[in-house]
Formats: sequence, C-alpha cells, structure tokens
Amino acid sequence: MKAARIQELKAYIKAHRQATNEELCEAMDISMSTLRRDLAGLQEEGFIKKVYGGVAYSEPSPVPPYEYRDEQNAPEKNTVGRIAAGLIRDNDVIFIDSGTTTPYILNYITAQNVTVLTNNATIVSRALDYPNLSIFVLPGIYYPETMSFCCPDAIEFLERYEISKAFLAASGFSSRGATNSAAWEYTLKKYITERVKESYLCIASAKFGISRIITYCGVDQLAGIITEREPDEAMKQLLNEKGVRLITP
Repeated sequence: MKAARIQELKAYIKAHRQATNEELCEAMDISMSTLRRDLAGLQEEGFIKKVYGGVAYSEPSPVPPYEYRDEQNAPEKNTVGRIAAGLIRDNDVIFIDSGTTTPYILNYITAQNVTVLTNNATIVSRALDYPNLSIFVLPGIYYPETMSFCCPDAIEFLERYEISKAFLAASGFSSRGATNSAAWEYTLKKYITERVKESYLCIASAKFGISRIITYCGVDQLAGIITEREPDEAMKQLLNEKGVRLITP
C-alpha cells in the first residue's frame, strides 16, 4: 500500500539523513517515476529538501513543550472555545484538531447528538467528562510534542464520515494562510481544509502575523477565523477580500 511505502520511505530518509534517488529506488524497490511522485509529496509536506542528485531530511523546527503552550493565553483560548461551540448544531459531525485551544470547545457544547472526531489526546483523556458527546479518536502514532495522534490511516478513517464542521488549530496565521510547526500534522490538516466546507480556524489573536515552517491551507480555504480580539486593519481587509468570516465576542 502507498501509505505503508511512504512511511518506510520516511524512515529510511530520516535514518540516513541524505540519499540519492537511485539509492532510494533500490532500497524501496520502486521505479524512478513512483519515487518522484512520493518525494514531491514529502517535499510539499516539508519532510525533505532537494539536494543535487537526491534528497536530504529536513529537520523540523522544535515544537515548544505542550505544557508550556497549554498555559499560554488561557483566558483567550477559553473565549475562543466558547464562541466555536456556539456554531455547533444538533446532530453535527465535527472534527476537532489537535492543539491547546480546541479542547476548550467541549466545555461549551450544548447541542444534542453531536459526534466528535478528533486526533487530540487531551480531548480523549477527558472523554468521560462529556457523556453527552460521541467521541471517536483517529488512529495513529502518538506524538507527545503535540499531544496528538497522526498517521496516513487517519484519512481513510475520516472518509467514512460526512463532517459538517471542522475546528482547526495553527501555530500562526499570516497572508500565506494557516501555518504549523509540527510537520507530521500537515497531511491531516490539509485534507480537512480541502474536504470540509465549514472549516474554522481557532486561534488567539497573538498568532496573527506569525508564520511557521509549513502552510497547510490558504486564507480562502477557511470559512471563518474564531478569535478573542480583532486583528489589525490590514488583516481584517485581507479576510474580507477572501470572503473569510471573522468571528469575535
């Protein structure tokens, strides 16, 4: 399967740090055309960078410890969670992303018969506190840096569901779009924003104007941005031009 091959290819490149295209074809027992397609995806993901005759592993930017990020801007995150929950309706099937802001949404959901799909380990750990919600955890490898589960099989899992709304997290937001520091989450976030029409970015206003290593969606791919305070006029104008709803208290 392609997903298993990609994981094996990633493991090889990470272990060897650098490899030629011919070496990778031999190691993976695949054609050069197949390798080029696989490498194009890994380059877009930010996992590799091209070098002469081959590729090199692209060391990701360090992700600050989850505990540190969880303590930052707690009142703002609480406000964002409350606003986001107000968009959820009875019988919605929603996706809630990893991150330290998105778990606050659960505290304020009053809609009935809501199904939650999530890769957020914090939400999973609190599932017993929300007996009114049907919570499904995505399959994947556990990443303690982001308290999340992630792997290619997660997308196959999500294909079964008609997701009405998605609530996403990001490390920053700029004119490029929503950016993230965790390379392993790129494919999942990109898939969600491309598939779910009502995709909302949930961020504290301090993240406006910040750009991180990977852009997982453009500005116009979002239905709205939920934040506790309006950004500057230039950002407001950009969102208006792109047809993105700005949702504040």
